[in-house]
Amino acid sequence: MLNFLTYAENKIEDDKKYVYLKVEKIALINLVKSIEKQCDLQFVYSPVNEVVINKFNYEGDQEELLTYMEKEHRVNFKRIGDKVIINGEIPVLPKPQVKQTFGRIEGTVVDETGEPMIGVLVFIKGSKKGGITDIMGGFELLNVPTGEHEVIAQFVSYKQAIQKVVVSEGSTAMIQFQMKPDSKELKEVVVRGTIEKEDRDREEVLIAERRNSVLQITSIGAQEMSRKGLSNAEAAVSSMAGIAKQRGQKNVMVRGLGDRYNQVTFNGLPIPSEDPLYKNVDLAFFSSEFVQAIDVKKILSSDLYGDVAGASIDISSKVMKEDFEFTLSTSAGVNTEAMNQNFLLPEGIREKGIGQFGFVKPKEWVMYTDETRYHEYYPFQNNFESVRQNETPINKDFTMTIGKRFLIGKQKNTLSLYGVATYDNSFSYRNYHKEETRSGGVYNVLAPVNSDNEKYTQNFAHLLMGNATYQTEKARLAYNYMMVHSLEQYQHEGEGSFAWDASSGLRRQAQIADNTLQVHQFLADYKMTPWLKVSAGVGLNSIFAQQPDRRSSVYYHAGTPEEQLYMISWMSGAYTRDTQIQTTDELNINTAIEIRLGERFDNISSLKIGYQMRSVKDYFLEESYNHIIHRSRESWAYDDIDMSSIINPDTYGLTGQGNTQFSFVRWDPGTSEFDAEKSIKRVFGMLTWQWSPRFTTVAGLGVDNIYSFIEGESAYFLLYEPKPMEEQLLTPSFNMKYNINDRNTLRFGYSKNYTLPVTTESALYVYKGIDVYRSGNPDLELTKSHNVDLTWDLYPKAGELISLTAFYKHLDKPILSWLDIFQNTTSAQNAASAEIFGLELDIRKQLFSVVKGSKEQQLSLGYNMSYIRSRIDPTNTANPESDLFSGDPVLEGATPWMIKSDLTYSSFRGEKGIQITALFDWFSERVVQAGSGGNENTREKGIPRLDLIASYNITKNLAVKLKARNLIDAKYKLVRDVGYYPTEEDYKNRQMTMSEDYVVEEFRLGRDIRLGIDFRF
Repeated sequence: MLNFLTYAENKIEDDKKYVYLKVEKIALINLVKSIEKQCDLQFVYSPVNEVVINKFNYEGDQEELLTYMEKEHRVNFKRIGDKVIINGEIPVLPKPQVKQTFGRIEGTVVDETGEPMIGVLVFIKGSKKGGITDIMGGFELLNVPTGEHEVIAQFVSYKQAIQKVVVSEGSTAMIQFQMKPDSKELKEVVVRGTIEKEDRDREEVLIAERRNSVLQITSIGAQEMSRKGLSNAEAAVSSMAGIAKQRGQKNVMVRGLGDRYNQVTFNGLPIPSEDPLYKNVDLAFFSSEFVQAIDVKKILSSDLYGDVAGASIDISSKVMKEDFEFTLSTSAGVNTEAMNQNFLLPEGIREKGIGQFGFVKPKEWVMYTDETRYHEYYPFQNNFESVRQNETPINKDFTMTIGKRFLIGKQKNTLSLYGVATYDNSFSYRNYHKEETRSGGVYNVLAPVNSDNEKYTQNFAHLLMGNATYQTEKARLAYNYMMVHSLEQYQHEGEGSFAWDASSGLRRQAQIADNTLQVHQFLADYKMTPWLKVSAGVGLNSIFAQQPDRRSSVYYHAGTPEEQLYMISWMSGAYTRDTQIQTTDELNINTAIEIRLGERFDNISSLKIGYQMRSVKDYFLEESYNHIIHRSRESWAYDDIDMSSIINPDTYGLTGQGNTQFSFVRWDPGTSEFDAEKSIKRVFGMLTWQWSPRFTTVAGLGVDNIYSFIEGESAYFLLYEPKPMEEQLLTPSFNMKYNINDRNTLRFGYSKNYTLPVTTESALYVYKGIDVYRSGNPDLELTKSHNVDLTWDLYPKAGELISLTAFYKHLDKPILSWLDIFQNTTSAQNAASAEIFGLELDIRKQLFSVVKGSKEQQLSLGYNMSYIRSRIDPTNTANPESDLFSGDPVLEGATPWMIKSDLTYSSFRGEKGIQITALFDWFSERVVQAGSGGNENTREKGIPRLDLIASYNITKNLAVKLKARNLIDAKYKLVRDVGYYPTEEDYKNRQMTMSEDYVVEEFRLGRDIRLGIDFRF
């Protein structure tokens, strides 16, 4: 890798007098000025008539540049040494035949030393048209009406710069600003420009947007995601301060609050989880290729949807910036723990055609509706045995993007079409010893304790996304479609002693989770007048989730464990199958009217009024079947276990009939079936008022009408009369921004919110997965939360940030995960209250930036740290005489200390160059399961992680990328303090002292290495 990077750097150094220019509709005089900046040529040109080059696209040596200009653009010149004299009296190109009513403005902004300035706001006086300078100090303003304009460049601590420019029809006007420092205090400055949505993928733009915002928002754009090698939204959000990804859990924890407390929206509209056990969609599906930006709000404003107490995470889909885009990306690699394994996986995935890319076999399972049909046939075709893959598990992915932007009509309105298709296939393997300190429980009595385990996992992910956006000067219409398909298959092998007797053996579990989410969104914004804007959005979401054939089987040791001979078990429940489906239909509506309140100061005072509605309907059905073996025992070697010779359609029947070797029945209660309905109707109002140039407040109030009802027909529901949840809640919010001076900003925020239980947390049924047994609790109540934030921001210079935040949360009746050690199941319970408080520090610093000609070098640093503490009143609200937890009462996943940093070096000449990013994160010890029934908390030991991301742009169309993740590969370890179990005698037998941690589970995740290639056309 070092040789590769050294070669790439030397290759760039060897490219002397290199010119790269790609522009359209540029005046010849401005073109030659741009060429002079990149080479030794000096042009002498005094134009008599304005000459416009429609399209200039050149990359190469300066000596061949003149030949290109003469041949392709018929430029008449004479060369004397490095001087090039162009005849200004002879028209070089004919004038455009088609008259245009609009043109464009391009230019650069530099400081008094000539260095490019990043993040400068450039706008046209008297217009809302504006932009932000990029890393080279460049900017462009599109669709500018012809005529004379005053263009203003504005940046804090610098004097405002104004230039007049004439825009000709269909041409590009070039200007350059040189800004000078202003030592005066912040004055009343009228900011007329707005940041275009298309620019929100850039780091400096998002920092500038944060600087202007009254609300506290943390954002990450596509540019930063690419630089850090963050391939999806989950990785991007996890890199922020105060946010963590807990092992074994989907989605992220924000300030110690997990999935049920947070909210994920896509272009401002909610989307549900593709997995029925969770509330929010898996963020890992949102690949960086179609993400424009991700905004995280930890203090919630009143214009957000309800049912959120932690953070709102909004993902904006990509908007076309170029006229055309077509990319192909692919990579392949291995996980070091999985690569040497002959993978075991369950039967059930189609092995031919498109099915091998991660689709289940069609019509492989049937749910019975008539008990008399139990004895007619056996519908399951998959075996209980696992299947050896006999090939190296290679991780691979493929991505294709295509987009086109059209200019329509005389007004040059834009129609953008953009699409993304992704495919990912990855493997993981865990080999671990697990110490159980409790009995198997009613629902998991067959689970081996003190066991040696292997878990094989294969994940498939497919995504299709399409976007169509039509935009005029006053309106924007958009349609978004997204289809997410995930398939996860697990094979678990656990060998150890069983809880119910002194015997030992093997337990196998196979599971396939096949989930599909489809999203349709219709969005509209219309600026009716300069002071009135209306917006509306409608979202239609649907989910089909199935686990077609969960299988569990138990085998006793036939002899000593060392002999590895196994025989069948006659115990009831030793061989079971579960089938499960869930469907969800969801409708979301979001409308708002925003009224500007005068021209006061920065013209940001406004009143916003809106209505939101979210309606969700779920249907769930699960059936469980128990197999009873009628065959005499025989022994098998591990790889020769042959349950298919016993359990198959030909050997099925009643006891004593023909070749009957097994029969099966549905568990009683073995069927779980329910319908769930949930709706939230919300009206809100927000008043933004700028009291002075430095001081602005936003006050808001939401009124939420909540309805939730679950009704079932299974045996569980016969024991409980369902009751609807009906609530009307007020959700106020208040935010304040005070500019201390031109570089320092203070923000304060308060919000009151609520969180509803996830449907599967309230429904009366028991979910039986691999190492996961969850029981529903119909008595759950919603959680109310109060949130307070105080943030100080320092902006040293453009693109840099130092931020310090203190926060506090109070939760009434928080919904927490509770472990019943006698049933060995987890369920959600309401505790009395909880508090969370802490600090977050975020630093973004450019260590150096050198621009010399067309060559640019940069070194940048990102660092964030968070300190989070929590405490719980563990009183059980359902039974105030008892406590839920016996361990130290803290929130699960609340990590006291987290440190994350990234260091990026880049060196580019034009679009050729290298970029290397190192990412490091570390967290301190955290609780993953609160102790109960005498057990202490189960804790995850803190471990460091190091990732290295490198890319080399060979040409503007071709790049090679290397991603090496988890290079340290520290051992993942779960420990528990001493409680009722294990006994002191257990510790003595292991030669441990009472002060030592009891290791429950430990393993390594392995290093992930991928090498890829990107094509851009």
